[in-house]
This record gives sequence, structure tokens and C-alpha cells, in this order.
Amino acid sequence: VRLAGRYTCDSDDFFPRPGQPPLVLPRAPEGLGTDEAAGGRPYVVAVFGVGAYQQMIAGRGGAHHCLTPEMRRVIIERDGDALVVREVAPQSLGAIMRQLGYAAEELETVRRPAPAPVPVERRVNREQAPRMVRPGRRRPTFRARPHIPRPVRSAA
Repeated sequence: VRLAGRYTCDSDDFFPRPGQPPLVLPRAPEGLGTDEAAGGRPYVVAVFGVGAYQQMIAGRGGAHHCLTPEMRRVIIERDGDALVVREVAPQSLGAIMRQLGYAAEELETVRRPAPAPVPVERRVNREQAPRMVRPGRRRPTFRARPHIPRPVRSAA
């Protein structure tokens, strides 16, 4: 099994390791079901970002021991009858190296630099929420200010 093709310090992300017993996942009584939209193919379980302990040691946005950048984060929060969707850009290798004390002049020029982080905030009502999860669609609602969470209002 090849897991995600991500570069990590975990021996090329291959399971089982050569000479080791196979990795056995627990069984679900009814199975995981099938995806009817994909012709009834069974669902597949994938495990991503297994180095979660790194964030605990280095903090969010820190320099992790493998020098792997943090992935893009999508944060969905409720604000009354609307959902607020924020996107945090992925971490660049240059940002990691600067945290480790390297100056830009000491680093080789990167062919394609990572885009600058841009805070994104989108507000949708409940009827629009199911449509916003479609892959490949991007809604260009950018704001220059950072998102400030609003207090949750009680229904009382």
C-alpha cells in the first residue's frame, strides 16, 4: 500500500515495511459501504499527516524535524445562520528556513516560490452550504483584513 505519496521521514510511506507483519485495519461490522456515484466501488481508508506530534513540539507554522511544510488549512465556522470559511495558505520552505536562522542570500533561488498567504473569508447561508463543497470551484472573495471570530449568540 502506498500512502499519499508524501515525503516524510517515515521510510517512504510504505506499509507494511519490508520484513514486517502486514498493517491490519479494524473491521467495521457493516463495512465502510460503497460509493454509489462511483459505480458501487468500496470506500477506501487513507491516513494523512501522521506526524501530528510535530505540531505539538514545534507549534503551528514552526519548523518541523523533517522540514516538511504544513499543508493548506480550510477552517469552517458557524456565525449565526451563516458559515464562515477561511483558508490559510500552505507553509513555504523559505519560511521554514528563515525560522531556522538562514538568510535569504544563503538559500538557493527557488524555481517557483510559494504564494503569499492571503486570508480568505466567505459567508454562505444554509442553502448555499452543500454547493460550496464541490471540488475544483473557487470563490474569489478575498479581504485584506484577518478574520476576527465573533462571539456566538445564544438562542435565548
